[in-house]
Formats: sequence, C-alpha cells, structure tokens
Amino acid sequence: MPTGSILETGNSGFFNNSPFFPRLKRQPEDHEGLNRLNHRYDRIIGSNIEHVRGKRILDLACHNGRWSWAALKSGASFVLGIEGREEAINAGLPHFKEFDSKSYEFVCGDISNILEQDIQSRYGKFDTIFCLGIYYHVIEHYRIFKRMAELKPAFIIIDSDVLESTIPLTFWRPEKVHGQFTAIADREGETSTLIGVVSLGTLELLAATFGFDISLASWDKTAISHTLGLDDYLQSEPVKGTQLDSDSPPVTHRRMTALFRRR
Repeated sequence: MPTGSILETGNSGFFNNSPFFPRLKRQPEDHEGLNRLNHRYDRIIGSNIEHVRGKRILDLACHNGRWSWAALKSGASFVLGIEGREEAINAGLPHFKEFDSKSYEFVCGDISNILEQDIQSRYGKFDTIFCLGIYYHVIEHYRIFKRMAELKPAFIIIDSDVLESTIPLTFWRPEKVHGQFTAIADREGETSTLIGVVSLGTLELLAATFGFDISLASWDKTAISHTLGLDDYLQSEPVKGTQLDSDSPPVTHRRMTALFRRR
C-alpha cells in the first residue's frame, strides 16, 4: 500500500496526532482509518464548529470516545459519552487525562434505555447530539430520535448508512453480533440481532415531525484528492432484496452525514 501522501488526505488532518493512532508510523494499515476519520471530522465537527465550541455535547454510542475527545479538543465545554461496551470505554479513557475531569463523563449502557432516563437532571442541557455510526445498527429509530428531540438540542448530527430514497422506508435485516463495530446482542447467547437502515425520506419525516431542518454534509468525490477508506460515503450500492418486481431497480444505499438544526 502506498503511503507517501496519505497523511495529508484529510483537509484538516485533525486526527493525525491523536492518541488513537499510536502505532501510525509502524503500522501503515492504520492510514486508511486515519484518512477516513480526518474527512469525517471535517464534515461532522469542522464544518459545524459553532455547534461544538463552548457547547455541551451528548455522544451516543461513543465507542472508545474518539469523537468525545475530538469535541473536547475542538473546544466543547462538556461531553457525556454513552456506550454499550464497557471494554471500549476503558480502552479510550487514558486518552482523556489531558482534559479537566469535570469536562467529560462516560456511561455504560443501552443508549435507548439511558435516553429514556432523566439525564438532564443529572448532566444538564445538551446543545448538540452526536449520533455517529449507530443509527443503522438499531431498530428503534423513531424512539431514539424522539428522545433526542425531547432533550431540546439546537443541533443533531446523524452519520449513518442511509437508503437513497425520498420515500420513508426502513430496511430490516439480521446482523451478526461480534467484534466492536456491530450491533450488541439483545439477549445473552444471541449470535445475531435485527437492525434497520432508514431512508433519506424517513430522516426528512423525522426532522419535520420534531421541528428540525435537515441538510446533508457534502461528500463530493471530485473535491476529495485521496479517497482511501471513503468508498461507503462516495459510492452508492444496491440493497439486495429491495426490488419490487423484475422490472424495478433495487433501492441503493450509502453512508451520509445528516445535519439537523432546530427551527
């Protein structure tokens, strides 16, 4: 794999010196993930810095806290991360020693269940909610969005696989539960669980229902010089099993970054 200019492929290079890539110089295979994170940062935080700097952030399904860390480094005043895998939280905690311990907290648990709790009475108001890389690993899309909206943030970011249809749709399928980047089993011993991928039409309907305007961050392939690790953002793929008949094309999907601004 060529490595000559990969470190320059993110417009900001925000994650280049982050503690989440300690083996970068020795492990070139990490560069794909770094390029991906840098471009995602530019569209999730960099282009929306006014909704992060000085703001209180709720980071849903925060994994090892890389986006919570990014928010704090970008000037957030407080971040609450919620993650269902305790080992993921523990893996990232050492990277937060540079911050005031009062500026962040992590809670281990199911995001749907924790959102149903009165978290504002304990943590206060949240200005911005990150919902990154999780909305296509759940089936409770309405419940989760409703609860996010009830927290009255000014801004919500959903970065997710999305069906490219303006019709409100959800495509359900089973997903094996293994590793750090899949859904979490609902029951002990379960090897797979149901997940759902919603359409752009569904996101638009949710936005309208709960008083948000929606826009999409630009993932224009022609504007990106190095596309390593970005195929799912830049290329549409057909979803198997979505043809209504032999003459109709299947629904396509790709990763999108949806921005919701409260009206």
